[in-house]
Amino acid sequence: MTGQAVSGGHADCPKPLIVGMSSMATAVCRPLDSVPRYSLTRKEAAAALGVSVDTFERRVQPLIRVVVCGQLILVPPTELERWVRENAHFLV
Repeated sequence: MTGQAVSGGHADCPKPLIVGMSSMATAVCRPLDSVPRYSLTRKEAAAALGVSVDTFERRVQPLIRVVVCGQLILVPPTELERWVRENAHFLV
């Protein structure tokens, strides 16, 4: 074993750390399919609405349902869509 790092491989696949280690593993590398997002972080939700996280937390979050997972607060995209529908107005 030489201890040299190996480069190459698919972007979604872990690279072997040391030459010779790849012969030990038999896992087949498969590209990951994109999965639907059922929730967004507050930062992602704020970006989706085009506002800052601070504005999102003060003006939007109190009016929508969220999923609390420990300290993580997740926002369903359907709640963002509902909030936009209910708060959209014509400017005259």
